[in-house]
Amino acid sequence: GDRADSDYQALLRAAHKRLLPYATLLNASDGRNDFVKAMQPVQGKPAAYVCQNQTCQAPVTTAEALLKLLD
Repeated sequence: GDRADSDYQALLRAAHKRLLPYATLLNASDGRNDFVKAMQPVQGKPAAYVCQNQTCQAPVTTAEALLKLLD
């Protein structure tokens, strides 16, 4: 999503609330990484995709849903 969007900022703040020492945060909208090209906003909202061991969960669009995935 757009980094200036308030929903994007809420997702980013949620990710930063958890200690994730081995995590990598990527913004798919910059188009620099082929891995994330398929990761798109959901219904026009910024979305977070949580992936582990080459498998991604369904995208979430709220900070609350992201925190649940990260727990």
